[in-house]
Parts: sequence; structure tokens; C-alpha cells
Amino acid sequence: MDMEIYGIINTVITLILGGGWFIDRRALKRKANGEAKQAEAQANKEAQEYYNNTLADVNRTLNDVRAERDQFKSERDEERRENEEMRKKYIELDNRMNQMDINYRRDMAKLGRKIGVLSPFLCGVAGCIHRKKVNMIEDLGDEEEVVENDNEK
Repeated sequence: MDMEIYGIINTVITLILGGGWFIDRRALKRKANGEAKQAEAQANKEAQEYYNNTLADVNRTLNDVRAERDQFKSERDEERRENEEMRKKYIELDNRMNQMDINYRRDMAKLGRKIGVLSPFLCGVAGCIHRKKVNMIEDLGDEEEVVENDNEK
């Protein structure tokens, strides 16, 4: 049994003094930690590249959207300008039409007064010298009677 104890103690001392298992274990642990850190750094690098690509895509999309927005703004401004021009033309035309309507009514009133003044001098029969007052709104049948009466005279 002493031999066994001495063998175990000898093995343990050899391991401790010779480095063997402890040194190898420590080196393996450092190697594993280094590989883990390297893998983590690689993963971080890939994530960074992914985020950079995503950011570039977002910026491209944003620029496209901004360009489209600016185009729509310019189209809207052009439409507003055209609309304002059309409104001005419509207002001008409306004012002219109102003025023409006023002038038309005034001219019609003048013509009505002239007809009223000349009506005693009008006769429904061409070449009649008796000057009978004629109503301009009479029926065609009434005008025939006036013509017959004038022919009898």
C-alpha cells in the first residue's frame, strides 16, 4: 500500500512539477478563450456589415422618397399656380360677363323706350298712310284682320 501511495504522490508531483496536465489544460483554456473571442469579433464584424448595408439601403430609400416628395411638391405648386391663374381668368371673365349683362339690359331698356316712342308711327300694313297703332306682340291672326281692314279703306 505504501507503494500505491508513493505512486499516486509521485504522479501528482510529476504533474505539478512537470507541468503536464495543468499546463496543457491552461493552454487549452487560453486557446478556447481566444477562439471564442475571435468568433465573437467575427460575429460583431458581420453584424456591423449587416447594419451598414441596412443603413445604406435605408438611406437610398430615404433619398428616393425625398426625391419623389420633392417632385410631388413641385407638381402641387404648379397645379396651385395654374389653379390661381384659372381663378383670376374666371373672375375676370365673370366681371366682363356681368358688365356685358348690365350693358345688354341697359340697351334693351333703351330699345324698349325707342319702340314705345315710335309705336304711334308704326303700321302693320306696308305702304299704309293711316298710321294705325300696332301691338308688336299680336297674333298672326290679328295681323291678317288689320291687313283686311286696311285694304277695305
